[in-house]
Amino acid sequence: MSNQIHTPPVVGEYGYYYSKYESNHWLVITEDGKKVGCHYSTRSKLPSKPFVTCHGIIKRVTKEIKKYNLYDL
Repeated sequence: MSNQIHTPPVVGEYGYYYSKYESNHWLVITEDGKKVGCHYSTRSKLPSKPFVTCHGIIKRVTKEIKKYNLYDL
């Protein structure tokens, strides 16, 4: 089975947030009810990596959070 990365994240998959990635991300709700940021998802859990947090399985994707440029304000 392939462990392809999905962007936007997919409901039912493991959601990940990469703290060094400066781009748009999604607000998701996980199976344990937490609202967290998510950059991508995978079907099965990946091994731990620096700066990447696995938030668990995604129950719902609520909205995209747009990365903005301070010069656009």
